[in-house]
Amino acid sequence: MKKRIVVSTIVILFIIIIYVTFNFTLFNDGKPVEITRFDYGGTRNQIAISYVPSNATIQEQILLQKFHTNGRNEFLAAFERYQVLVSYQMAEDSLILVLADTSSYAKRTDTLKIRIANQIKP
Repeated sequence: MKKRIVVSTIVILFIIIIYVTFNFTLFNDGKPVEITRFDYGGTRNQIAISYVPSNATIQEQILLQKFHTNGRNEFLAAFERYQVLVSYQMAEDSLILVLADTSSYAKRTDTLKIRIANQIKP
């Protein structure tokens, strides 16, 4: 009876080790992680705010993109050394972002106002 329990435990541990090994990723692939997406200006055009992790060639950043209804996307802005979107708000022709840098020794939060009316064309 004890032998069955020991063998069963070893088999279960072996299966768990194989599962963890094959599902483990050592490096982040660096793809942007979409934080939020919202409609802009009463159209079906959307603004997406994404986090891009750092790698050997770029620093971590918050990326702002515009997605048009015809499938085209447009780069609006990138804010390096920020990891967290605290809040966002549309105010007439501008987007107000509150971004935080949590990796620095002295953590900081900045409020940025981006005028997007002239940059966004339907």
